[in-house]
Amino acid sequence: MKKVAILFRNFGPYHIARIKAAASRGRELGWEVTGIESASAVETYLWKVGDKDAPFNWITLFKGRTWENVPQGEMERAMTARLNELRPDALIICSYFMPEMLAAYRWAVKNRAVAVLMSESNYHDSKRFWPKEAFKRWICRNFDSALVGGNPQRDYIESLGIPRDRIFLGYDAVDNDFFARQSDIARTDAEANRKRLSLPEKYFISVSRFVPVKNVPGLITEYAEYRRMAGDKAWDLVVCGGGSSEGEIRETIKRLNVQGVHLPGFTQLNEIGVYYGLAGCFVLASIIEPWGLVVNEAMASGLPILVTSVAGSSFDLVKDGENGWRFDPRKPSELAGLMLKISSMSTAELAGMSEASRRLIAPWGAERFASGVFDAIACGKRK
Repeated sequence: MKKVAILFRNFGPYHIARIKAAASRGRELGWEVTGIESASAVETYLWKVGDKDAPFNWITLFKGRTWENVPQGEMERAMTARLNELRPDALIICSYFMPEMLAAYRWAVKNRAVAVLMSESNYHDSKRFWPKEAFKRWICRNFDSALVGGNPQRDYIESLGIPRDRIFLGYDAVDNDFFARQSDIARTDAEANRKRLSLPEKYFISVSRFVPVKNVPGLITEYAEYRRMAGDKAWDLVVCGGGSSEGEIRETIKRLNVQGVHLPGFTQLNEIGVYYGLAGCFVLASIIEPWGLVVNEAMASGLPILVTSVAGSSFDLVKDGENGWRFDPRKPSELAGLMLKISSMSTAELAGMSEASRRLIAPWGAERFASGVFDAIACGKRK
């Protein structure tokens, strides 16, 4: 049986769902799947997951340690040592900059293993500087293929030198069935769940880390304008998350004296489905967002969506007027106007958008990631 190792910095719920799907597909194709995470935690994510009963070989290079606190050389040596033990035939590598991922890339080239790049980068997610882009092109010349989020990501990776016919879609995926199931369960006992979590009857939901690029203070500002326009018919706003910008977010709420904003904190996977299930619409207002997996979650949960136009997912997943709208986060009142449009819709109109979200996200589940992995391996030149 051939071996493939799928590498991530740290396993959150998204990564586990993808590797599970890949492991299931691998068994059908005669491949043993190993997931390798660099460390047990990262500072910017507060996931709580465990490897108990995982249906794949789960390796953590630095158990009980945070990724940011492991020296670069130590990380590189640990990855190389594990790969020497495992001897995989293919490596699915997240990023071309993290030290352990570069070590894995070098190992694949040296040992003639198939090297597949996973990427969600696109032209629009940050400023581009030619020295850095030249380095990426130099690295990409030895990747056999790539697995990317969507069409903007495919265009970008092609510009770095990987041929288009060796670039596959499906990197950014979640367990659609899980979110559909959890949100539907929440709706069956909506009144009790609202009471338990102190949730309003009608609300917009945003799920995000509280860091500057997520633009939560900007979302609050737009929400304040929306409330001014909607008056006593305004929906509330629930923002699930945590992080370094929380103080600024609370100060923005106080400064604008805006009512109806709820900050329940970072919400783990076992509870987030309730927040999605009882919401009326999802909003993402980031100013930098390579993909935005919360968009996948919200769509699988059956929500209309309002998504920043800088999000990589917005190009493939948002169909204006069908399941929601894209908006420019830098244009004053654009989001506020769309929030008013959504909250003014009839129940039937909102139900139509809900159905459209689920239909549009259906082909983008974890199974697509699994198919992409093995399609990318199959066209590798080092077999």
